Amino acid sequence: MRILTVIFCLSFALGQAQDLSLVTPFGVRFVNYFPSNKSAEKMTYSDIKGSCFSDKEWSPAILVLKVGQPIRLKKVKMNFYTNEVQYQDDSGKEFVALNGITMVIMINRNDTTKVGGIFRSLASLRINTTEGFAQVLNEGKTRLIKRNTTSIVKETDPFSHEPQQIFTSLIEYYIGIYGQDAVPLKTLSKASVLSIVKPTPEHEQWLKTNKNKLKSEADIAAYFTFLNKSDQSK
Repeated sequence: MRILTVIFCLSFALGQAQDLSLVTPFGVRFVNYFPSNKSAEKMTYSDIKGSCFSDKEWSPAILVLKVGQPIRLKKVKMNFYTNEVQYQDDSGKEFVALNGITMVIMINRNDTTKVGGIFRSLASLRINTTEGFAQVLNEGKTRLIKRNTTSIVKETDPFSHEPQQIFTSLIEYYIGIYGQDAVPLKTLSKASVLSIVKPTPEHEQWLKTNKNKLKSEADIAAYFTFLNKSDQSK
């Protein structure tokens, strides 16, 4: 079911998407620095250890907007520190996409027929109304949602004993059921999942037959895909 839904979303978006060159204005120039604790000093992303991006490499993506046709971009990253979508144009200049994006469909850069990941706005997932995105790990009525919130912390380098700043990520999971507010998932565990999504004897048998312990993203996404397929067949 997840595969069919993703294929439909991708096919629709590809068919409707327009190139960035046809959309003006769409983004603002990306500024590669932060104000530091000293007003006269500036820090760039390279001054901070670690990364706040969804991937080290740029990937092609389809951006679905609240208003207007989807937009196809060649090089996109999700910035979890600023909760923004960054992209690079053909000349290599970096931009931050303007607000109004409801979904980002990342395309596998090694195989453009495959989806690399789907990110939806927090508002559309009914997590909260702030700007930002969370990754949907399976599509359908019941979904596993992964939210990455990145911040900067100050630490002392254990070898040089010099102060340094590090990107640190807080990963939170939610269960999203269509038409309801997303519910925080305390842990990736069978007890946590089944306390929110009550199983039937059929569901319990599926878990047993497939030796699914509901202890990982893949386990839970597979179980929810089964639930969604079962719901549709009724």
